[in-house]
Amino acid sequence: LRCICEDVDKVGSADFMGCVDIALTPLLEKRETLAGWYALGPDPDGKSSSNVSGEIHVSVQWRFDPELDFDPWCDEEGGDKPPNELRIALAKGRDLSVKDKPVLWGEGTSDPRVSFSLSVLGNDKADTPLKPWHSKPKKKTLNPTWNETYTHALPPPEEGEPGWVLTATCEDIDGMSSADFMGKVDIELQSLLKEPKRRSRSWHKLGAVDGKSSNVTGELDVIVQWRYNPALDFDPWLDEEKDPKHADKDPNELRIALVQGRSLAVKDKAVLYGAGSSDPRVRFKVTGTKDLHCTSKCIKKSLDPSWRETFSLPLTKDYAEDEKPIDFGINGPILEVTCEDVDTVSSADFMGELNLPLNAVEKQRVRKWYALEADAGGEHKSSNVHGELELILEWCYNPELDFDPFCEEDKYPDKAPNEVCVGLGRGRHLAIKDKAVLYGEGSSDPRCTLRIDGTELKEVSAVKKTTLNPIWNETFAFPYSRGPDDSQPPSLVIECEDVDTITAADFMGLVRVELDPLKDHKRLKKWLPLQARSDDKASSNISGDLEVFVRWRYNPELDFDPYPDSELKPAYEDKAPNEL
Repeated sequence: LRCICEDVDKVGSADFMGCVDIALTPLLEKRETLAGWYALGPDPDGKSSSNVSGEIHVSVQWRFDPELDFDPWCDEEGGDKPPNELRIALAKGRDLSVKDKPVLWGEGTSDPRVSFSLSVLGNDKADTPLKPWHSKPKKKTLNPTWNETYTHALPPPEEGEPGWVLTATCEDIDGMSSADFMGKVDIELQSLLKEPKRRSRSWHKLGAVDGKSSNVTGELDVIVQWRYNPALDFDPWLDEEKDPKHADKDPNELRIALVQGRSLAVKDKAVLYGAGSSDPRVRFKVTGTKDLHCTSKCIKKSLDPSWRETFSLPLTKDYAEDEKPIDFGINGPILEVTCEDVDTVSSADFMGELNLPLNAVEKQRVRKWYALEADAGGEHKSSNVHGELELILEWCYNPELDFDPFCEEDKYPDKAPNEVCVGLGRGRHLAIKDKAVLYGEGSSDPRCTLRIDGTELKEVSAVKKTTLNPIWNETFAFPYSRGPDDSQPPSLVIECEDVDTITAADFMGLVRVELDPLKDHKRLKKWLPLQARSDDKASSNISGDLEVFVRWRYNPELDFDPYPDSELKPAYEDKAPNEL
C-alpha cells in the first residue's frame, strides 16, 4: 500500500512531501489491525522534490465486508425448462464521473442512481412488456454500492421475433434541477440463453450518448439471469383432456384466468417523492346478467401486478335468470372486464376496461394480452388509462355443470306424492367465514343440512373445502306423504354452514321450499337466496344462493301395503288365527 503526502496549492499543482510503502502480507497472516508511525521517504522514481521529512500515522486493516460479497443466484442451476423470469442485480459502480463540483475546495462528487429500461433490438420505439424502473440514489460517492435485485415475470421473445436490450443509464440526482447524465450501458439479453445457468456477471463500461454530457467515466457491476421459476408457470386447463363424447355439447362454463398486468396507470400519487402507484383489482361480468360476475383480489402498490387467479361462471347459450331467458343478441354474450384502483376510504378509481365477445373463445382456449381501453360509455371520465392485462379465456362444456335430476316422465300423475326428491347443485357468492390469516380474501368450507320441517327426516351433504362457489351435485330422497293435518303446510329447509375442525360450524344462511305447490308432481329448479333465521338477529354475514332441484312424486316402492282387509273372508271370522 503506497501512501503519498503532498502540499495542496489552490493555484498550482500539489507539491510532493514524501511517501511510505506498507507491506500488506502480514495482515493476511494475523488478520489484525496494523497501526504505527511511518517515516516519509523520497520518491522512489526520483521525479519529485527531495525536500522530505516527518512521519504519518497510518492504521490498516484487511477484513471481510459482507456488503462486498454480493453474488446472488450464483449457486442456482439454470434448469432445462424455458425461462419465464428475468432477474437483474445492480451490485456496485466504480470511478464514476464528478457531476457536483466543490463549492470552495475538494474533488467534487456525485449522487448516482441507475435507471433500467427494456427495448427491442434494432427498434427503440417499439413497445416492450416492462416499464422503466430505477435504483435508489447513493449520496456523495463515485464508488457506490447498491446490492439491489429486481425480478420480472418475463419469458424471452418468441422464436423469430427480435431480441431485447436492457439499458442501464447512470445519472446524478439533484434535489433542485433535473438529473445529470453520467453514462449508459446496453446489455443484449438474448445472449444470456447460451450462458451457463443462463446467468452473466461483468463490469460494464459506461458510454456517452450524442447530445449529452461528454464527462462520462466508470463502470457498473451488473448481474443478469434468465431462469425458470415454477411459481410463475401458471397455465390452467392446458393439459386437460376433453371427452370426445362431449364434442357436440353446447358450452355451459366460462373459464377465466387472470394472469397478470403490466404498465398500469398510476392512480395513487406519491405524497412527497417517487412515481406513485396503484392497488389494482379486476371485476368480470357477463353483459345483461345479474349473477354472472366475479372479482379478483387486490394487489397492493403495483403497476405490474401478478394475480394468477381462476374463475368459473356457469354460462349457457340459453342462460336465464328469474326464469327469464337473457337475450345476448346476434353477437352472443360479452364479457365486461373492468380494472380499478382500490382505495380504503373513497370509491375505486377507474383504470380501464375491456369488452370481449365470447363467441371468439367458444370451445377453444385463448391466452392473450389485452390493452385496456377508456370507458366508451362515458360513465368513467378518467383519461389516465393505459397498460395491459393477460387473460386466459375458454367457453367450454363441463359435465359437472350439466346436473339436471328428476327429469324423467311421471308415470303416476294421479297418485298422491309420497317421496320428496331433492337435488343440491351448486352454491355461488357464499359468505366468507374463515378470515385470511396473513393476506388474501378468506374463504369457507360449506356443507348443507336438509330436513323436512316438523319431522325427523334429515340428510347431510358433503363438505366442500375452501370455496365460496361449491359444486355438490348430490341427490337426496325423503319418504314423506302429506298427513291429515293441513294446519301446517310442509316445507323443505336447507341450512348451509361453514365446517370448522375445532369449533362448531358457522351458520351461513338457509333456504325454505314450500312443498304444497309441488303436490301435483311439479318439478322445481331454481336458484334460491340464502336468508337469516327469523329468530336469529346475530347471523348478519349471509350472502349467496343455492341451486336447488325439488320434486314431490309418487314412488310405488314406498306404497307397500300388503294383506288388505278385503282378503279377510267372513267365513273364517270365528276361526282362531294360525298364520302370522
